[in-house]
Amino acid sequence: MSKFFAGLLLTAALLLACPASLALAGPPARIATPISAAAASAPSPTAAAAASAPSPTAAASPTHAPAQPTAAVPPSTATPSGKPTASVPPSAVPDAELFDVKREQVIRLIPADSRLRQEADRWLSAASGKAGELAFEPHKGIGLRIALVPPAVVDRDWYRGPVRELFLFAEDAKGPHRLLFFDDDSRMHLIVLPYDLTAFLRDYRIAVAGSEQAE
Repeated sequence: MSKFFAGLLLTAALLLACPASLALAGPPARIATPISAAAASAPSPTAAAAASAPSPTAAASPTHAPAQPTAAVPPSTATPSGKPTASVPPSAVPDAELFDVKREQVIRLIPADSRLRQEADRWLSAASGKAGELAFEPHKGIGLRIALVPPAVVDRDWYRGPVRELFLFAEDAKGPHRLLFFDDDSRMHLIVLPYDLTAFLRDYRIAVAGSEQAE
């Protein structure tokens, strides 16, 4: 297996092994007050002087405590159970990576918009089952790495569970192709995809054997 391909799969497996790295929909961590309690309680010389000096309007206006600043709360949406969950801005989903298998390099980034997500869902729905290869190493064609946020949920004979990141490997337009993903236990799943990618390759201007862009 080439170093590029092995490194690509290793990176995906490591990301799934670290749930914190995949919590794209979670709210940002709240940071403690950036000053110590001692520093906050100790008055500065200028503050003490200002406090002892009478204000010209102090006698004319009622005494009141200054308003305390409040921490900003990240935007959230309510779930059917009533518990708020942070919304996922489009910028939180990384771009899909299109790579040339033969050249072993990423050749383009594709925005991970709703249209691409719908296409990935269709691939998972059209997949026919696990591939019979004991070892898989593509030698030509294209690969596409797509982050699925939120995860796709698959309930098929060949797999039941979430898919958080999906790889598509296509040597030509007609197929069959291969889908590859890792489950939450970092086990690799290689799936057969009998699917005509002609329209997809045309819409995204991706050249592969048998596609209109390659002619």
